[in-house]
Amino acid sequence: MIRQTELLTIEAIQSAITPQAAARMAQLEILATIDSTNTYLQNKKDLPNGYLCLAEQQTAARGRRDKPWHAPAGKNIYLSLCWYFTNAEQLAGLSLVVGIAVANTLIKYGLPTIELKWPNDILYNQQKLCGILVEINKEKDDRYRAIIGIGINVAIPAENNIINQPWTDIETILQKPVARNLLAAHLINELLTLLPGFQTNGLTPFLTQWQQYDVLLNKPVMVQQQHEQLPGIALGIDNKGNLLVNFDGTIKPVYSSEVSVRLTKKYEK
Repeated sequence: MIRQTELLTIEAIQSAITPQAAARMAQLEILATIDSTNTYLQNKKDLPNGYLCLAEQQTAARGRRDKPWHAPAGKNIYLSLCWYFTNAEQLAGLSLVVGIAVANTLIKYGLPTIELKWPNDILYNQQKLCGILVEINKEKDDRYRAIIGIGINVAIPAENNIINQPWTDIETILQKPVARNLLAAHLINELLTLLPGFQTNGLTPFLTQWQQYDVLLNKPVMVQQQHEQLPGIALGIDNKGNLLVNFDGTIKPVYSSEVSVRLTKKYEK
């Protein structure tokens, strides 16, 4: 199968962005090569709300807990967005709403199903399809600047031997070339539609959407906390974005910064 070669252009992306999203987008920048789009925006001062950056290639892409992310040239979507919040309480569950935006984007593009694995993995048939990295800094004016990074596997070379976990890409799933400009525009539309509502109303209005994609819901999981492994049943998320787990009859919230969670093997697909 021919692998994706369509280059990103500002004109093609802007032509598919809705007027509502365009009004919330301060600027769109496309780079040929950068170490990391998140790092690039973090190093920029006085960024306006809604500043977006895409890159054709990242040479030092990273995911959660600084894990490396495979980012070859001209094959995938690498996007970072700057968004401001006025207080820390508004940030609870931000990465989950971003996950919903990515899942909505992929469904609208034509993928048959998408799974969200708390806290920030987007999967297809238990294979990694996208990653999210949200980095937050407090500004001098007491606002919080969130740099929201998203990587989507569009057309990874079949001979790839770098990714050390089960993965897939959109071309493999759909068995046809992907219009990266259209996909990027759909993603921008979703992000700039959902973020203002989240900023105003928090995570609660999005709990039903999360549940529709939640691959852990009502499944046995193993929670790795420091040097301890705890079995339980995942019960969804609360309105702060914590994973609720039933540990032998006691329901407790699990915080993403403290643990890793996996399905127990007998329930994996």
